[in-house]
Amino acid sequence: MNSNLNKESPIPEKSNSGEIFRRNLSCLKKNFPALASILCLDTDERIQELMEKIPENYKTDFSREGQPLLFVGGFSLHSKYNPEREACRAIETTDGTFSKNGCIFGGLGLGYYCLEYISRFPDAPVTIVEPDVFIFLLCIKSKDMTPLFTKKNTALFIGLSAFDSATAVEEILQNSVEPVSIFMPPALIKPNQDWFDSFSEIIKRNKEKRGINQNTLKRFGELWLKNMSKNLPEMGKRRGISRFKGIFTGFPVLLLAAGPGLDAVLPILGKLQKKCLVVAVDTALRACLRSGVQPDFLLLVDPQYWNYRHIAGLSSGNTFLITESAAYPAVFRFKCRDIFLCSSLFPLGKFLESRAEEKGALGAGGSVATTAWDFARYTGSSTIYAAGLDLGYPDKATHFRGALFEEKNLSESCRLSPAETGAAAALLSGGIFYTAGYGEKQVLTDRRLNLYAWWFEAAATRHPEIKTFILEGRGIRIPGMEPVPVENLLNLPDCRCDLNSILEKAWKGGLDPEETSKIEKAFILAQDELEKGLKEILILAERGENRCRRFQNEIIKAVTPSTRDGILKEFSLDLGIIDTQIKNHPVKDVLAMTFTGESDSENTDKNTGEPEESPGTGLPFFEITSKSMEFYSKITEAALKNLSALKKK
Repeated sequence: MNSNLNKESPIPEKSNSGEIFRRNLSCLKKNFPALASILCLDTDERIQELMEKIPENYKTDFSREGQPLLFVGGFSLHSKYNPEREACRAIETTDGTFSKNGCIFGGLGLGYYCLEYISRFPDAPVTIVEPDVFIFLLCIKSKDMTPLFTKKNTALFIGLSAFDSATAVEEILQNSVEPVSIFMPPALIKPNQDWFDSFSEIIKRNKEKRGINQNTLKRFGELWLKNMSKNLPEMGKRRGISRFKGIFTGFPVLLLAAGPGLDAVLPILGKLQKKCLVVAVDTALRACLRSGVQPDFLLLVDPQYWNYRHIAGLSSGNTFLITESAAYPAVFRFKCRDIFLCSSLFPLGKFLESRAEEKGALGAGGSVATTAWDFARYTGSSTIYAAGLDLGYPDKATHFRGALFEEKNLSESCRLSPAETGAAAALLSGGIFYTAGYGEKQVLTDRRLNLYAWWFEAAATRHPEIKTFILEGRGIRIPGMEPVPVENLLNLPDCRCDLNSILEKAWKGGLDPEETSKIEKAFILAQDELEKGLKEILILAERGENRCRRFQNEIIKAVTPSTRDGILKEFSLDLGIIDTQIKNHPVKDVLAMTFTGESDSENTDKNTGEPEESPGTGLPFFEITSKSMEFYSKITEAALKNLSALKKK
């Protein structure tokens, strides 16, 4: 093979590859200047240094048709005969892989696939994920990539970690109105197989998490709406957590979850309180109070009644409660030092807060423990000691001794249904399996807890400056979080006086009355805007439903093909306008909590695409318009539910 590399000069003067490289480089610097700088492609000197680092087993050559090829370790990333035809066939024959709404390419190679895609869908967004800087370098040296670099909707993730790339891709997938394709040809990912395995696993877990979130939304959406409508007065007067941001830099946090591992900490919890800021989840409060300790912060963010039961009848006068605007309404009657709100996770709360006061966003991984960990990070602490964060069932125990769950089983037990029956049901309900614990132990866990463990693993990767230690390490192993004996914390210096002083200052140093009044007025205006927007959505949905009925009546009476074509064209145009107005309406997302139909993206194609008519019949028209009418009916239903809830506030 004849290598096209010339390591004597970063940009060869008298070669076709040199001219290609020069054009690509100029285009890259113009459209992606930050990326060019990060990849050391902004000066001749840095380019030369990068060229010299290209491994010897990275080589370029030409196919039999004279098209550039790239070999890594002797393996060709493209067809040795005709790579352009290979890419063309892939786009044509890969059923359902490529969407006109955009594509994410895992692996770049010499760009044949993405360039072919661009030629077919010039307006579609394109994302390139390539961890190997040298592959990217040889690509822009060998192949004209200016069609990619000059596109306004191109995203390039080059040389990033698998986690950072997956996070960026996840944001694209979540923000895309229409479905976006992901295409990862085996040949292009082979040189960095381990990286792409990690990337794919993260994407898979994110997809699972989205599925869980969507199912949870369908199941509890109306409950959340009911709670939030009752909590509107609290949302207006309760302040956000921003006053606590970064104020505990240099202090350790003791994070108390409700797993079986909490039992090891409880006997010395009073001593540990003198040495750490204590942050507890709602399920752990009873254990704290029984040990004579009132946590500094208590986190309760789940809207369900049973989460309120964990604190029902209790009081903790020295504790700040951090909760969510969708919490069960009785939560706001909890007797504590004060109650603060974190930013809402739900569309209605987000809408109102964005127009009044941003409360302070915390991460959410499906468990209150994930939110509590992120709050500990939010306070500025860089050292977190976690107790009860087992995320599994060590010794087949589900919670600490004396947890509400255990007491409930005991109180409801009888001769024919002992308490152990309830414990066994809890173990078996989530699809249990064994996984690696700390040391050489295998720990029983389930799919739900394993998903939470992945969240913590991702958080540890995302925030390497935060050191998290698992006390006693009885649960499943979380990479990036090491186990330590609880006795080690006794060697920490006492800092309770300093902690109390900072807490008191933060509590009393909030917003002045004038600013508070301004926020409360903005919140009232936001409610009025929400109600007005819901009425506008309602009108649009009713207009769409009526337009579908009118179309069905008109198409029956149409005699000639030209008449039908005219009716169809007008119908598609009218429905497209209505759908666009609904999609772009600021209140649209609020409907998600009570919308029981299919997703927007699934229905949009049905509404605005041109229906295919079977020869001699108008049946497909009626099938499609009937589905569209059902879709608009669901929007109407969701809007009415939201309006009804707001009127009951």
